[in-house]
Amino acid sequence: SPPPGAVAAAASLLRGAARPLLVVGKGAAMSPGCADAVRALANGMGVPVLGTSMGRGLLPDDHPLCANAARSAALGGADVAVIVGTRLNWQLHFGEPPKWSPSVKFVLCDVAPGARDASLAAALVPGDAARCVALLHAELAAGGSPPPPAWGRWAGELSARASKSAASLARKLSAPPRDPLDYYTALGVVQAALAALPGPPPVVVSEGANTMDMARLLLPASAPRTRIDAGTWGTMGVGLGGAIAAAVVHPDRLTLAVEGDSAFGFSGMEVETIARYKLPVVVVVMNNGGIYGGDRRTRALADAATAGSSAAGFASDPAPTAFVDGCRYDLMMQALGGRGLRATTAAELAAACDSAFGGGRAPAPALIDVVLDPMAGVESGNVHAFNTPSAKL
Repeated sequence: SPPPGAVAAAASLLRGAARPLLVVGKGAAMSPGCADAVRALANGMGVPVLGTSMGRGLLPDDHPLCANAARSAALGGADVAVIVGTRLNWQLHFGEPPKWSPSVKFVLCDVAPGARDASLAAALVPGDAARCVALLHAELAAGGSPPPPAWGRWAGELSARASKSAASLARKLSAPPRDPLDYYTALGVVQAALAALPGPPPVVVSEGANTMDMARLLLPASAPRTRIDAGTWGTMGVGLGGAIAAAVVHPDRLTLAVEGDSAFGFSGMEVETIARYKLPVVVVVMNNGGIYGGDRRTRALADAATAGSSAAGFASDPAPTAFVDGCRYDLMMQALGGRGLRATTAAELAAACDSAFGGGRAPAPALIDVVLDPMAGVESGNVHAFNTPSAKL
């Protein structure tokens, strides 16, 4: 339990707040009972909740107090933020302006707060996440006083922003399917297929650049510990390992690994492990032909590269960011004894998901090769120097 006085000091800060925010991370998700404590605090006191990428699901994405779809407004507007089971690292913009208000006060709830985070905190509540949140709720509720009216206005403002974002996203997903497929169309189909599954929520692993970012946006989380991605370190190549671990822990449910083709390349042969142990894993490879997509060089740049290679006595090389054209990832799984499926249209992808997901309960190993427009997605860091394709998500 937290030391005497720590919870009271944190509650005192919150009572003086007009725009409180509860931020929950991976540590909170791993704390037994924390989801119940978070929901009780949110529902009982009307405090908006923001989940980090792997803290999502502690409060379902569709809960009216979930601020994930109003993230920028929540971070920028909060005057007291309770940070539970996560750190003020790059994912939370190091707790610094301009993403956070210069006057925000942080309350840290963590088993072992880091020195830098502690230096930014107005109050520290060291201890298990579930216990800290439950004690904080009890302290706030003591005496039976209702939450300040400003809290309701703040929650309403964030809810309105989230609803606006959700409506905008719904319009994009309801647009006619793109052909060739883009991320919105493809992941919209996957989202609909997941929503139709009965039983326990699947574990969703997402890995890649555009693939992970778009999966965070389009694939909702309704329960804790059902989302795995690169998290703090932004590492690629660990997605299939995470999917295998999830399937071993939850052999009774679907584990879905949504992989960019570049991310899949780091550890793609783990599909052999999946097939050999007959794990309930479906791998979806978002195949856009390369790192961020196919060969996006301008003609002038491609010609200059060819001329340079020829002048040096070498044959012209393919673009270093483009993969083998028409690569058939589905055949890899098929060769290993699993099910290989391929989708080039929304209808084909819907049929493949319906077939592969098996009702969500321990499906056979499968891989769906989703062929995307090679120009789908946007670059990060401009790895294709001098390239300015029109962005198509």
